[in-house]
Amino acid sequence: MQRFANLLDRVLGRGRNQEVLSTTFNLNQIRQLPCTDDDPKPHARSGHRIFTDDDYIYVIGGYDVEPSDGGFIFKELWRYNLLTKCWSQVSLLPGQRFPQALASHAIAPVIPLSPYIICYGGSQIPFGETNSNSVFLVSALRNGISSIELNQKSPRLTGIYGHAMCSSQIEDNVFYVVGGTTGHDYFCDVHKLTLAADHSCEWEQLNMGSSRPGRYRLEVAHDEINNRLLLLGGGSPDFAEGFDQITVFNLSTNLFETVTTKPDGDEFPTRRRSHSLVKHGRFLVMAGGCAPAIEHQPFPLVIRGDIWRLDLDTLQWTQLGSLLPPVFFHDATVTSDGMMLIWGGVTSADSSTRTAEGQYMWLAPPTLKTLAAHQLAKHYPGIFCRNVEGPRITNMKEIWNHLSNHVFDVDPSEAAC
Repeated sequence: MQRFANLLDRVLGRGRNQEVLSTTFNLNQIRQLPCTDDDPKPHARSGHRIFTDDDYIYVIGGYDVEPSDGGFIFKELWRYNLLTKCWSQVSLLPGQRFPQALASHAIAPVIPLSPYIICYGGSQIPFGETNSNSVFLVSALRNGISSIELNQKSPRLTGIYGHAMCSSQIEDNVFYVVGGTTGHDYFCDVHKLTLAADHSCEWEQLNMGSSRPGRYRLEVAHDEINNRLLLLGGGSPDFAEGFDQITVFNLSTNLFETVTTKPDGDEFPTRRRSHSLVKHGRFLVMAGGCAPAIEHQPFPLVIRGDIWRLDLDTLQWTQLGSLLPPVFFHDATVTSDGMMLIWGGVTSADSSTRTAEGQYMWLAPPTLKTLAAHQLAKHYPGIFCRNVEGPRITNMKEIWNHLSNHVFDVDPSEAAC
């Protein structure tokens, strides 16, 4: 027991590690996502998607103008351990078929904060000529990727990219898909996708969207209290939607409506597309994006670097800060603790430069468990990075065993409680 007490003294900051819990904590401050220097990392890209299960950030797909003429689609999945700050590429399990149209595709979690996602649509090169209408169930397991193309019982939709998709907050195995483009035509239609246990799925058209301008690279979120979808931003190459008024889709009537939002002082977010959006509690947080500098002219583009929060109950906008650097065609996700993570994207107005860096912001105070885990990893970086796969934040037993074996020379069984 004395050895256990000594271990607690060290972890809690008493004795030689008094600085462990002394780090200041700031909400709504954007910071660069750290990573180890010597390990492999994903290539810079845009048009990818990211998600989290609270242990890892996962990056699926994306596009870059290099390394080949005409650009390159990354048909791969990477993960970043939020505790060890290490990247690793995840291999496809034998006999699995991975999605191929992985630029401006859409994903949504099957189970919140899990490694299981639905991946739908997207494009290959050349854009607009090789669009997908396939639906995949992709599972980022610890031993590799399981990827299953689902059997679509209803007629397939037109292949699109740049659409938005979100999971229902009320019904299990239900997803909503809005908008998108073929590369020639732009849509604002709304479809409901329902999964079945036999690896099949079925589409239902809720609205053709003919009463609203078509748009791509929009984002969508389900407000479960009011049972409606909020369509944020998006547009076409020479136009982007604004935010003083927002289009919503009423899921009870299957009709579009328009709601008026409240500014921060006298300012609203400026119009944009190719931004990111996360939902945390009763708030939506939007970051980055781009828009034509002159309306109805596709070029030049202006990159948005600001971050905004929308209260779903009051429709009040609040500006939170700015990205470092501003990006568009990036993506974002958020942990259960409120850590918003942004990765990749285009950093130049002429779309010639992309980044492989990440940024993060705390939208809410993390739990003490999360703070303690990050502090232990910070003060013992060599120990926590010995294995690129773990330990993981959500598994305290793994962390405990890791420290016991490598730092404190304690038999984990002696410290069982």
